[in-house]
Parts: sequence; C-alpha cells; structure tokens
Amino acid sequence: MDTIYSIFTVMMSHVGYTRDASVPAVLVLAKDFQLEDAVKVTSIFRQLGCEYLKGIFCYEGSLGWNSWTYDRDLCVYQERRNPGCSIRVVGLAKSFTLGAYVRLEDDTSAYALTVAHGLPDPPNPVTPETIPKIQIQQPSSADVKSRLSELEIQAEAALSRHGPPRHWGNLEQIKKEIDDLKKFSEESGLNFGEIAYSEFDVVTFKGISMNSDWALLKVNDARIGRNYILSDIFSENDQQRWSPRDCRGVYLSGSDSIGCGMEVSKTGRATGATVGRINLRYSFVKLKTPTYTTEYTVINKAPHRFSLPGDSGSVVFDVGGAACGMVIAGSDDEGTILIHNGSDVDADEKGNLEIGHRYIDPVWVSYVTPMELILERIRIVTGKKAELIIVDLNSVGDVEGLVRPAVQEGAGNAAT
Repeated sequence: MDTIYSIFTVMMSHVGYTRDASVPAVLVLAKDFQLEDAVKVTSIFRQLGCEYLKGIFCYEGSLGWNSWTYDRDLCVYQERRNPGCSIRVVGLAKSFTLGAYVRLEDDTSAYALTVAHGLPDPPNPVTPETIPKIQIQQPSSADVKSRLSELEIQAEAALSRHGPPRHWGNLEQIKKEIDDLKKFSEESGLNFGEIAYSEFDVVTFKGISMNSDWALLKVNDARIGRNYILSDIFSENDQQRWSPRDCRGVYLSGSDSIGCGMEVSKTGRATGATVGRINLRYSFVKLKTPTYTTEYTVINKAPHRFSLPGDSGSVVFDVGGAACGMVIAGSDDEGTILIHNGSDVDADEKGNLEIGHRYIDPVWVSYVTPMELILERIRIVTGKKAELIIVDLNSVGDVEGLVRPAVQEGAGNAAT
C-alpha cells in the first residue's frame, strides 16, 4: 500500500456491542482512497473466496474520535445537560429527547422544549396548576440500566482477566461507579425538572392544519444547560459552513422559519447527530389525530435515517445554527411515500420532489414541526412571548475550533 497511498493505516478491531457477539475486523484508512479503488478492492475480494473474512465495506467520509460515543454523551448523567440528551417521565418506561432552552417573557426561570406525546396523557394539556406534577428525570432509568450493564461486563472482565489487558480496567473504580450510580438513582439524583405547560392538538398555522405537539419543561436551576448541540458528523470543511460551532458541536444562534429544500441537522438520544433535507410539506399525515395534517418532512432512503423513536423533541437547526423546527414523529419501519398531486407537495427550487414524483424504494420519514409554530403556540397558551436562550460566544472561553458567524443576532439574550 505504501506505493499507492501517501498516508494510510491498518488496524485490528472488532464489531459488535458485547464480547460474545463481536467479530474481528480489519480497518484500513487511506487518505487518497477513491471510488475506483473501492470498485477494484470489492472485485478482488469477491474473487478470493476467503474462509474467515466474510465481507468488505468501503466508506468515504470523516470519522472523529467521538463519532462512536454519542450514546455515552447523550444517555449518561451530567449535572447540566444540553439539548439532544435522553429524558423520561418518572414512572414511565419510554425515553425521548430534550429540546432547545427557552425563556418566557417576564420569567427568570429556564425552560426546555420537548414533545407532549412523551407525557402520561398527551391530549390533556398541562398547566402550572396541574396536580400531580409531571416530573422529568435525566438520564432515564433505561439509560441507567444500560450503563450498569456495561459496568458489570467491565467488572467481569477485570475480575476474570479475560481478553486484552487494556479492557480489564480497575476493578475497585468500576465497583465504586456501580455503587455510586445505584445510590444516586435511589436518592432521586436524576430529577431534572417538571412539566409546566403542554399542548397536543391539531392547530391552524398560516392557513394549514398542523400538529402542535410540545411541552415546556421547567428545569431545576442546578441542572440548566445551554443551547449547544453535540454534533460529530461534520467534516473539516463542513465545520466552516455550519456555524457558530466549535470542534464538537453547534451553538444555536436563534430561531428562524423552515422551508422545503433546507439542509438541516439534529441530535437526538436514539440516532445521535444526523443531517437531512426538508424534502416536502406532506399533507397526508395522521399521527393519532382525528384528521390528516400537513407536516414538514425529511425523507431518507433506507437504511439511512434522520430520526428514530426516542428522537422526538430534538431541535432541528439550519446551517446558520438557527432552530427552525422540532422532531415530533417518524416512521419506525421501512415504507414508501407517494406524492399524489400538486396539492400535497411544496417542492424546492432544485426539484427535490417534483409534482407526480413517487418514492418507490423503501424510505424512512421524519416529521418536523416549525419552530415558528411552537413559539407562537407557547405565546397563545401561556400569554407570554418565548425566545430561545442564546449562548454568548464571548463567554465560552478559548475552545478548540471555534467558528463564529459573521453577525450573531440576538446576543443580548445571552446565557452561559
């Protein structure tokens, strides 16, 4: 390989989530790897008839050190949590995602958005007078259980000295983390806040029937995070295009409108950071509502997915860091989507979906509610204007890879 590629590396690794289910893998990274190289490599491998190597995959892209750790970042305890992390209602099994932080007019409390359908009885709106209070914890009990399982496997490896020494770990430290996590969970240390308002209804927005599925979570003061979104999927060039950001994520710059053709991104508890495009505004959506609604839709051909169950509540933002929507639902299995006629489609100028076009391949669908609608409904329901809490970039210090926007609007509403 040293005669073909200027920079490359070869390493042994494994693929799988547990020791028993993992299989060995050889990973080859080459800086100058081209499409024609992938075709040749695949062709050669097929002719070899290997007994132990069962498959070969070629991938072009950028892999950062944290590309494989979003679940650890989003589904574990941290005192101050940012949008994208895993939350759940105390007493319920399902988990969903923490959305953007907002401030209400004449209210010093910090609130965070999420979805109403994650609550015990979504159709019944929550108000500050609702009894009993709906308590939210972070991380969810499912996340704690998963982490305990990981730690127990690590403890077993450390005790039995099975596998490579680098996997053994310090048994005493692992046991202490297990004990601390169990004690912390029992003492309600996971409490994050309580739901103050919610709405789960079909409303008319700009003359169109849409789902209004949101909840306002009043966050405990000690656990308030900031509108900074972990995102590990952008290449070096994309880091210059998506701003404001640093080497690990994006700072929300405010809120803006949504439209077909927009490139957007989100980070959620189920799929981590993903990028997609608002392909259309689809008029035949039925999400446990009595009538069809129209929803902004991201479409991905299988197996690529913008979102999965558990990502509901994720804030959707554009390349300028403006929050333009929130994930409220999506397909949890492969399906097809048919565009019947011009009345149910708003295609973008580039023709992402022309009238009469049909997706006949299996696709994954994600529905995004406009942030404009959510903020407007909050104003109507609470009687107070809501605005996103913007991070003052002058307060973040000397962080690696900080890319500032040309003009940061709304910096007056700063919070660290």
